[in-house]
Amino acid sequence: MARSGELSIKEISDRLRYTSVANFTRIFKKSTGLTPGAYRDLVDAGTEPGPLLPLERPPRLG
Repeated sequence: MARSGELSIKEISDRLRYTSVANFTRIFKKSTGLTPGAYRDLVDAGTEPGPLLPLERPPRLG
């Protein structure tokens, strides 16, 4: 999803059920070393930043 410019970072974090964009960004950066926006910029520039590690998912509520 981070590779698709069709979705905003907020829409991606919402779809993954994060409570905030900040939480999603923190976990994404911890897993990849890049923010979601920086990762997208590299992909858009034609640079493959490498494989993504699985992100920690927040617990489901209710």
